[in-house]
Amino acid sequence: GERNFCVNLNAAYTRKLPVDLPPFTGNHADLLYIVIHKLITDGPGKLDTLYDIFLTTMSNVSPYIKTFCMPAALRATNLFESFATRRRLLNNQHYPRYMLFLLEVFNNVIQYQYEGNPHFIYQILRRKKVFAELKEMAERGQSKDKTDDAPTAPGGGEGGQAKDK
Repeated sequence: GERNFCVNLNAAYTRKLPVDLPPFTGNHADLLYIVIHKLITDGPGKLDTLYDIFLTTMSNVSPYIKTFCMPAALRATNLFESFATRRRLLNNQHYPRYMLFLLEVFNNVIQYQYEGNPHFIYQILRRKKVFAELKEMAERGQSKDKTDDAPTAPGGGEGGQAKDK
């Protein structure tokens, strides 16, 4: 993203909220994250084609945001948690990609803006169970792949050579 634009998102947001959004005290980046969350969770189904763009935007601005308010951090981690369910991951080919964008947001916050984001760090830590479930799912998938790749002997049996009759 354009660096100056991203840096300017740190300016305090002081206007009255134009739509039905939760009250917050924060910056323009907080507003951006809260609005994207609302569009993804409450928006019309037609917006699902824009999720990629919304999450790319979140990811691109994240290294520049000095601090996120609690409502914005909560909504970003809630999005991750909703995309991380086994059912959704298996039923929607786009959800793994969406999760990668959100993981990149988490990584950027931790790597570049750790000190100013205790709310975000706290929300990530609260999702320990989600990360453990994803790890377990990945390990199960890897072990399944290994058994699928194991060579089988001609005739369908396991082992080195087929027996003569």
